[in-house]
Amino acid sequence: MAVDLEEHGEISSATTPQCQTKVYGTWDSSRTHEIEVQSGGDNTRAPIKGFGFEDDRLMNGNWLRESQPNDILQFFRVLAICHTAIPELDEESGKYTYEAESPDEASFLAAAREFGFEFCKRTQSSVFIRERFSSSGQIVEREYKVLNLLDFTSKRKRMSVVVRDEEGQILLLCKGADSIIFERLAKNGKTYLGPTTKHLTEYGEAGLRTLALAYRKLDEEEYSAWNSEFQKAKTSIGSDRDGLLETGADMIEKDLILIGATAVEDKLQKGVPQCIDKLAQAGLKLWVLTGDKMETAINIGFACSLLRQGMRQICITSINQDGGSQDSKRAVKENILNQLTNIPLFNNLSIFTIRARTS
Repeated sequence: MAVDLEEHGEISSATTPQCQTKVYGTWDSSRTHEIEVQSGGDNTRAPIKGFGFEDDRLMNGNWLRESQPNDILQFFRVLAICHTAIPELDEESGKYTYEAESPDEASFLAAAREFGFEFCKRTQSSVFIRERFSSSGQIVEREYKVLNLLDFTSKRKRMSVVVRDEEGQILLLCKGADSIIFERLAKNGKTYLGPTTKHLTEYGEAGLRTLALAYRKLDEEEYSAWNSEFQKAKTSIGSDRDGLLETGADMIEKDLILIGATAVEDKLQKGVPQCIDKLAQAGLKLWVLTGDKMETAINIGFACSLLRQGMRQICITSINQDGGSQDSKRAVKENILNQLTNIPLFNNLSIFTIRARTS
């Protein structure tokens, strides 16, 4: 599923690593939350806002000839189904716009459409996808009944949707931070873990925002038992409601099968680097708090002129499994003191990158 095309001479220096389905490419994420997608069967490819990806092995259904077409199929379906966006069709122009919670989500939908999985309709109980990936190019509109939606939060760092397809199979589709997804993988769901981890590191170093995608199949008995408990949590009115919902989500978001990852470029608004540079020259001390991967944060820091060549980077990393224990706090303190006592005296150009994680 993950092949480094650079080794085969199939990537140019102008491209950026992107969607983790045996490819590298470039996707652009717009600051706006609407992505226009061309409708119709015109073979002439007009520029599409939010999508700049090209790989002949994936376009026009060619991915069906790859070695793992079922995994690629699941990847595209996660992109097209696992979201909360609303499609709107302009009757005059025949163009869809997507009202999405984030520009990234809208870009995923634009990408899914270009790969042959167009999200075209949402009702209270279903989403409809126009799937076109046969050799004949015939479009089949499929309905996926939405059974449950497990929302994204800054604490959960993931979102999931439970759907039933037209064959009656219940699926949980999930996307989220790689650190969260990886710890929920089944033993047989780690086929692509090695290459995906490698590529995610490269994406982060390139300053791209990343997500891991996974899924699992559910049988009726397991789903019914879980849904009964989850509905009780949703209808509870006590102070522990949020905790019950989180516990319920954890019960079903497990034993996942990793199918790939995405990476999206977040372009800076015009003038941001220059503005930050002027503030720094004026003597202002700048701090940035971010939930990005460390590699991504450092790269973005250079891109926006928050970090500059010649600055000393001091990375204090603490991966802490038990944030409340005294031993953990002592270890963090010793780590910080060790970093500070083993470097020369630093000046105003020094910067600190601190990464701590507790769970």
